[in-house]
Amino acid sequence: MDATTQAFVTEIVSRRIAENWLYWLLFLAASFLAAFAGAYIKRRAENLATRDDFEELKRQLAQNTRVTEEIKAEIGHAEWKAREANSLRRIKVEELVRYVLEEQERTNSYFRESIVGKASEMNTSSADAACSIASLYFPNLRIPVYAFAQQVYVMVQDAAGIQYDVSMAISQGRLDDYRMHTEQAKLKFSDHCQALATLRAEVETVARAEMDALLYVER
Repeated sequence: MDATTQAFVTEIVSRRIAENWLYWLLFLAASFLAAFAGAYIKRRAENLATRDDFEELKRQLAQNTRVTEEIKAEIGHAEWKAREANSLRRIKVEELVRYVLEEQERTNSYFRESIVGKASEMNTSSADAACSIASLYFPNLRIPVYAFAQQVYVMVQDAAGIQYDVSMAISQGRLDDYRMHTEQAKLKFSDHCQALATLRAEVETVARAEMDALLYVER
């Protein structure tokens, strides 16, 4: 292309651009706005996505908190029930030992009174109560408590027989028979007392082990 032609083309292009400057200005403005709008929309979408994620996170956190509180409440209730159960069992151990001691004292007293023919009516309510507690709460105590109660029943039966023999000897004035019955009763009483004391000690040993186990669980 020669210099004349090149100059001609350059003049045409320059004149066209000059004549359409408004078009180019609008074109540049539109391009800027499009770029700005694109960036804004992208940022807006990111913000919306972030807000949705945050709301979902809050929902999950609230749900986890609720589940955690429910679990804590269930654990607390279970611990409370366990403590109440242990407390009840501790009370029952103490009651059982008290019943055994009461029955031992009452049975020995009844036997002594029977020897001289002055015994009143005897009941074994404390031994029966101890057997009930052992049966309901303490399987390990059933055998020693039942053995103790059986010894009580044997002593009461023997004492009733002794009281009858002694009373008959006194009422009929048979002094020799009275002396014989009382001497035999004293020997029986000694054997029975020793057996009853041994069985009571066995009950106390097992009861003490039960109490120690309960106290260890509470700690």
